[in-house]
Amino acid sequence: MRVFDGWGIDYRVLIEMKDTCHEIRIMDTDSDNVWSTPFTVFFSNGITKDFGHGQQVFLQRQYWNITNGDTVIQVRRITPQESELSNLRLI
Repeated sequence: MRVFDGWGIDYRVLIEMKDTCHEIRIMDTDSDNVWSTPFTVFFSNGITKDFGHGQQVFLQRQYWNITNGDTVIQVRRITPQESELSNLRLI
């Protein structure tokens, strides 16, 4: 977590989940914070790195929603792709 200021998941696990997973949630047991983000945001904005144990994909803090119980700690940054989609209008 410290190198990229976010969370990482094994690349092979992500590939296995890509057809069935819609959201990734991580429970930080040290703080009881729950980190969540859409799978597509994780997969398309993650940074791939191998520290000698196989490839992992890391997603920086700015892309996560962070909550603790009913308290919202952080709302994730909207990606450029999502911003483009929000500008679409139905005619």
